[in-house]
Order: sequence, then structure tokens, then C-alpha cells
Amino acid sequence: MVCRAFFWVCLFLAGCASLAQDLPYRPAVQLFGEGAGLPSVAVHDLAQDAEGRIWIGTQKGVAWLSRGIFHPTESSLGLGPGFTGRMLANREGVWAGSFMDGLQHLGPKGWKVWREADGKPLGRVIQVLVDAEDRVHVLNAAGRVFRVEGDRLVRPAWAPEAAMTFLLATKGGWLGASHEGLWCQTPDGWKLDSTLRGPVLMLARSQERILVTLARGAWLGTPGAWKPVVGLEGESLHSAAAGPGLGGTDAFWAVSSNRLFCLEGDRVQEVPLGGTEDVRQITAVRVTKAQGQSQIWVTSIHGLFRVQPGGWNALPRDLGPGSTLCYSLARTPDGALWYGDAQGRVHRFLDHRWQVWALGKQDAQSIVFALTPLPGAGNSVLAMLSRGGLYQWDGRAWTFCGWGELKPSTFASALVAGTHLGQAGAWIGTEAGLYFWSQQRGITRVASPDKGIRWVLPDPTRVDHVLVGGMMDEVLRWDGSRFSRVAELPGCRFSVLGAWVPGEEGRAFRVGTYDQGVKTFGPDGHLRAHWCKSSTPAWPGDAILSLAHDAQGRAWVGTDFGMVRMGVNDRIEATYTQADGLPSNLCTNTALLLEGKERVWTGTSKGVAFLPPRENPPVPLPALRLLSAGSGAGSFLPGARLGQPVSQIGFAFELPLLHREGDIRYQLQLEGLGLPAGPWTPDAKVIYPTLPPGSYRLQIRAMAPDGREAGPLVVPFSVAPPFWRHPVLIVLYFLVLASGAVALHRVRLARLRARNRELTEAVDQATHELKTANERLYHLNDEKNRIIGVAAHDLRNPLSGILMSCELLQEELPEAQAPDVVRIRSLGKAMLDLIQGLLDVNAIEAYTAGAPVIRSMDVGAVLEEIQCNYQPKAERKGISLSLEAEVTGPILADERHVQRVLDNLVSNAVKYSPKDRQVWIRLKAHGEWFRFEIQDQGPGLTTEDQARVFGAYARLSARPTAGEPSVGLGLSIVKKLVEDMKGRVGVDSFLGEGATFWVELPRGEG
Repeated sequence: MVCRAFFWVCLFLAGCASLAQDLPYRPAVQLFGEGAGLPSVAVHDLAQDAEGRIWIGTQKGVAWLSRGIFHPTESSLGLGPGFTGRMLANREGVWAGSFMDGLQHLGPKGWKVWREADGKPLGRVIQVLVDAEDRVHVLNAAGRVFRVEGDRLVRPAWAPEAAMTFLLATKGGWLGASHEGLWCQTPDGWKLDSTLRGPVLMLARSQERILVTLARGAWLGTPGAWKPVVGLEGESLHSAAAGPGLGGTDAFWAVSSNRLFCLEGDRVQEVPLGGTEDVRQITAVRVTKAQGQSQIWVTSIHGLFRVQPGGWNALPRDLGPGSTLCYSLARTPDGALWYGDAQGRVHRFLDHRWQVWALGKQDAQSIVFALTPLPGAGNSVLAMLSRGGLYQWDGRAWTFCGWGELKPSTFASALVAGTHLGQAGAWIGTEAGLYFWSQQRGITRVASPDKGIRWVLPDPTRVDHVLVGGMMDEVLRWDGSRFSRVAELPGCRFSVLGAWVPGEEGRAFRVGTYDQGVKTFGPDGHLRAHWCKSSTPAWPGDAILSLAHDAQGRAWVGTDFGMVRMGVNDRIEATYTQADGLPSNLCTNTALLLEGKERVWTGTSKGVAFLPPRENPPVPLPALRLLSAGSGAGSFLPGARLGQPVSQIGFAFELPLLHREGDIRYQLQLEGLGLPAGPWTPDAKVIYPTLPPGSYRLQIRAMAPDGREAGPLVVPFSVAPPFWRHPVLIVLYFLVLASGAVALHRVRLARLRARNRELTEAVDQATHELKTANERLYHLNDEKNRIIGVAAHDLRNPLSGILMSCELLQEELPEAQAPDVVRIRSLGKAMLDLIQGLLDVNAIEAYTAGAPVIRSMDVGAVLEEIQCNYQPKAERKGISLSLEAEVTGPILADERHVQRVLDNLVSNAVKYSPKDRQVWIRLKAHGEWFRFEIQDQGPGLTTEDQARVFGAYARLSARPTAGEPSVGLGLSIVKKLVEDMKGRVGVDSFLGEGATFWVELPRGEG
């Protein structure tokens, strides 16, 4: 039993190896166009310098490759478009020959040019080459050779006289191509080879052989021993280069106008430029080498192509089926590859030929969703159709396995080999539940969850246990008797695949979804990791179509945007697309097959592809490289000290991997600011808008697509403080500022002194003028008081006589005429009061009224006298005059002044009170004061009236109620007299509610 199993395993591995080795090779091809930064898609030639940098010559100038992007260079020489033709790089820099005129050189000091306009006999350049001493030679369109010596072009001694179209240096001397044939350099001069006659287009040399391409066909060998190359008859090969072939040995690469050939040994193989078959007018082929990997570059007027070994290989279409939509894959021990398509057909690729079988009903419902070989059953294969049932291949023919307990209309999508109840067979997942097929019992129903099953995954650690899921947004485990929930996937449209992966905390599993990427669940069913388009790094596509794990625990994931390889640390190691040789970016459902030695098979929408095993260990990562460092003031070298002003400090760097540059990530840390390392990012440049003065160290780390890290690359630099912050300058600034401050102080002090003198003189002048004006005003005021006093005195005497005469007339005249006399007497009395007020005011202003005599006096007698004097007048208006003395006692005041104050206040109260109202005269104690209150029921005072009621000649809104005259001097006299007695006066009033005038005078003793 053990021997038979060992035999089948050996047969299986041998078949895998033979299938992979004998298949025609289709290496990865990547197209670069204007989107990659090329100045023009019309590419003529390229060269590789000593640092491994790729330089490209295009219709519109030279560019160099970095991180998958081409960066144009500026020559500023005015050569115009189309100047780049043949290119070469040596230790002195990059040389570019112009199709139009001259030779260019890009060295450490910039561009330099030789052309006919400058007197150089060069013209159109068709080749740039170097000899064994690394000296640069140029071949022009006239077939003449020149050597570059400084600023001169000289003819070398070995230069042929015949016009050449191409030159090649060999161990035995030079070979030349011309329209006549092949020329060889001998000690006796140049001779024409007798074998190769006719126009020679190109020469190329490997270690031991030389390839000569003619107008039709090619010859291989050495001078004197040529033989034609079988397979290239009739081909016009205008460019060739030597380099490793598809099998890893020395070979030649050659191109015609639209085809690429690889000549390895005596075998010629055409390499299609995958997906670019419409490209025409190839201009050249070149071979470069970087990080131990050779790359073939094909230039054309439609873009630049990179052909890189190590990518995916597609099964050949010219051998039969292989380009149809693949849904499932399987391998059997005999080395056959099986795959099922969307039309219910099963394809087998064995011994370099295809066979196809149609299973079940041929319609849109007959997708071969699953294929699985049966362990221990030889070359037996099971094929599950979506609605066509289960079929078995027994090594000779297909047999229908019957329906068993499965209904013909039931949709099935999962098939995986396993055991159940001790019997070997296959688990079947359908929309109706879980089924099992065995040779003995056929198809039997095992269990039915609430919803259908999309996939089935055996548990390798438990017999008869499987995981199921797919149409129920959850993962269930069948333990032989019941279902138990393992994990939930809320919001997922469908769970499509799962795979067990080893973990530190037990075996976990990954699940792919149609719309949310890949999720990893731990043994406890909790979500441990999630990758999708919004994660970091971003997942290529959220639709996961296939998922499997190799022996190293790495995950291979097929998506709608290519294939992804993930490491055991949940890190994306590599992504594969059409640029890496996949026939299509759309990987198909469950069509993923992993074999030993890292061989991977996948189905795509355009056929099956496989990734050959990598026999050699990974090439060591190259060193990180600083491309540029600069600021707003220009570029600088590491360790530089940047002067002020400094801004926009930027760095560009690269990990020079020429494959999958977009997958390289970088991490930066700028020491000097106290900040931690930043996140991993694909950006290969950084700009700091501003940095404070100080010393800095920029540490750059890079991570390759396979997870390996390079670096750190340390770039030290410093930012100098502004020049004005130098200690010497600071001291100088201080001295200058101090001197300036002293000088400014002195100037300001002098100006202040002068201004002070001016102000003093102005004040003295103003004081003198004011004194003069005051003296004049005093004189005028005295004169005014004298005139008013004389006029008032002279008016008072005649007026008094008139009043006396009116009294006499009133007694003597008849009663009918008495009212007229009374009216005259009333007007005269008013005039007398006015004159008396003027005299009083004049006396007060002139200080002739005499100072008040303050002494203790009895106020009760004064109040009674005031009431007695104004009682008749109040009664004539129907006003009740009341005296309310709550306290008695002496006050400190001038009796005459008190008499006049109360007289004015009571007079006003009676004058402004309407008829049939009341006036109160009150005396109250108010602390250390006696308070006199005269309250009326007149119209009251407004707020504006109260503000100016004690002013002289004030005109108020309230008017006397019986037409009495009002001069407007009484209350101003009251205020003056009260203040002279050291008392206080005021009024409390509300409009329409009367007014209360009050006077407060100090209490007396006794």
C-alpha cells in the first residue's frame, strides 16, 4: 500500500515537472507609455549606466527610469525634437547620438554637444560605441568613424575607408557591416568576408558567437565559420543584442519591425508582446542586468516594452483549447492538468495536447464549478456541474454518478475530497445543503442548514469535520451530527472561499468575499484581520474569486484585478497582473491550484496560466539610493548646512528594483524634531515646508514586495540659524540699539526742553491775557451790577408810588371801576417782585448781600409766620395750607435767609397748585439735619425740568395756575442761600403728581 502511494506521488511530481519544463515560454511583458512619464512614445534606443540606471532616448528627448516612472532631462541646447537616436553609457556619463545632427554627452557638468553647426564634421549619428579602453567612438550616416578626445573629433587609425552602417568590437578586432557585406579587420587592413555578401543590418556578440543579420535571414558563428539560423529565414532583423535566454543560457535577442525572437542554442522562439500584438515599427532591442536579473527591453515608436523572466506563463493557445473561461482546476498523478469551463466541458492538457469532453446538458446552467482528484484512486477525477450532476473520470472515460438524494434542479458549487463515516469520497455543497458522494453509497444527504452552501472546507485536524458557508453570511462547522456557528460575516454579499492557516493561537481560517475582500478569523471565531480596497496597503480588488495556501503558509488569492501573494505575517508580498504575464487580470472562481516547489496554477477569463518554481534563493536587495536633496535655494549634498532663508526641503530616493516598483513602500523618520517614524507609504519623496534651525538626520527604510526591508539610508543635514542670530551680530545689534536708544533719548530730551520752553511762554502769555480779560470782566460785571442796582432802585421808588396811588384810588373810586385798579395794582406788584429779585440776584453776585449770620434760632416762629402770611393768598385760590411740625428745636442758620428760602418755596407751591388742592409745610428730623418739605399737588416736573429747576431764569414746562407772573429767579436764589448756610436743597417729583421741594439745615444746640 505504501509503495503504491509512493509510486503515484513520484509519477505526479514527474508529470508536473515535465509539463512545466516543456511548455513554450511566455515571459512577463510590461508596456510603458506616456502615462509612465516618457517624453514621447517614439522610443529609439536605451542604455544602462554603471549605477544600473536605465536611460531612454525618445523622439522628444532623454529620460531616465526610477521607481517605474521615467523622468525627462533638460539639455537646454536647442537641438529640437527628434535629436535622440543611438545611446551608450560609460563611466563618463550618457552619450546620445542625434538622428538629426550631432552627439550629446550628459556628464557631471551637464550637457555638452558636438554638431555640424559648431564646425564638427559629424552630421547624423547612427551608432555610438566604445573600445576596450572605454573611449567613445561615433559612426555617422556617411559611414565615417570619429573618436571623441576632449572637445575634438579625430579619425582613429583603424577607421575603415569603406562606408559602414554598424561596427562591433570583438576579441580579434573590429567587424563592420555595410551594404556590400561583412567587413573584418585584419593586420593587413579591412577585408570583405567572402561568405556573407549583401546588405548587413546588425551585428551582435555573445561570449563565443556572433550573430549577423542580413536583409533576409541571419547567420551565426565566428569569422570564417558561419551557418544560417533555421527559423529566421526571410526575416529582416534590424536590431540584435546578446543576453540570457529563456532557459537561462547565453542567447541572442533580435527584432523585426513587429516581432521579438529569442535564439538560444540552435532553437528560435518568438516571444509575443502579450496584449500588444498591434504594435508596429520596433526600433531596437537591448539587454540590461540589475540585481542579478536580466531584462530585455524592446523600443518602438508606440512605446517601450520590458520583457522580464520570472513571471507567469500562459498555456499555449496554438495547441488547442486553453483560452476559454476557466472555472476549476485539478491535477492527477499522470501529470495531466484538468480544468472546467462555463459550457459544461472538461479540458485535459497532457503530452502537449488538449482533449475536451462535454458533460451533461450544454447550456448556461452547466458550469463546471468544481474538479477534484480522488486520493488513492489513481488518475480518477470528479467533476461537479452547477445543475448537471456529478461525473467521474476513471482514467479512460467519464461516468455519470447518478442523482442519489440530490435533485436534478439543485444548484451545486462546491466539491472537495474527504471522508465521511469512514468512507472516502467527496463533499458536495449545494443550495439545498450538504451532501457526500462515495463509490459505495453514491450521493447521500448529510445535513441542511437554513441557507445554501457555497463552499466546503475539510478540517485537517478532525476526521469527518468540515466547515461550510457561502449563502448564509456565516461560517458553520459540521461535526458529524449537527452544525455549530464558527464565525459571522455581517453585510457580506456572499462568502466564497475559506482555507485553514496555522497560527500562534491555534489554526485559524481565511474567508474571501465577493464585495469585502479577505477576512481572517481566529479559532474563537473573532475577526483577526481584514484586507480590502480601503485597507493599508490597499487590496487590488474586493471581489475574491479564489484562495489557497501553500506549504509555507502563504496565501495565494485570485481577485478580479489579478493575483496576490500574502505572507504568513498577513503582509502583501507581491501582486501579479497582465504586466507579469497573466492572460487576464480576472482570475476565475475556485480555479487555483498549488503544487510543490512553489508552482502555482490559476484560471483566468482568457485561459490558464502558471508561475514556474523559483529554484534559486531571492536576489539580495540592493542598497537604498538617494536621488536628490534640495531646497528652495537649490540642491545640496548629505551633511550640508543649509543657510537662511530655507524652505521646501525635499528628498527623493529609491530602492532600485526594476520589477513591481509600485509595490515598494518606504518609512521615514526625521531625527531632530522628536517625532516617531512615519507610516509605510509608496511615496518615494518627501517635502518639509519649513524646519527650525538645528541638526537633523533623515532615516529612510524601504520594504520590497516580498516583505524584506532595506536600509536605513541616513541623510544628515542641518539648518543654520538666520545670520542675524550669530552671537557676534547679536552683541553688535545690542550695541547699535543701545547707542541708538541713547541718541534717540538725547534728541527727544532736547525736543522736550524746547517744547517745554514754548509751552511755558505760551502759558505765561495766556495767563497774562486771561488775567487782563478777568480784570476787564470783573470791571464790566461791577459796572453791570451798578447799573442794574441803580436802574432797579430808580424803578422801585416810582413803582412803589404807583402802588400807593392804586390803593388810594381803590378806596375812592366807585365799585365798577375797582377791578381795573386792582389789575394795575397786581401788575405793578409783579413788576416790584421782579425788580426785587433782580436786586437780590445782583446783590448775591456782587457779594453785597452780606455774609449769612449763622446762629441757633427757633424755626417754629418762622414757620408760623410763613403760614400766616400765605394763608389769605392760598384761600383766595381755594388751596388748603397745612403746617406739620413733627419736631421742634433750634437750627443753625441765618434767620433772614431762612425767611426768604421758605417764602420763595411756599410762594411757588401756592402759585403752581390748581384750585381746591392742598399744600403742606412740614418739618422733620433727618439725622443731624432738620428737613423742611414744601409739597404741592401741582402738575409736577419732568426729568428735564428737574435737571434745570434751580438754574437762573429757568423756563419750565409747568406754568402758574392763575396767571401769576414767574421770573424764574426764585429757586436759583433759594439754592444760593441754602448753600451759603451749609445746607442742602432738592426736589422729588413725578409728572402729574405734584412736587416736593426740601431743604436740610444743621441742627442747633439747646
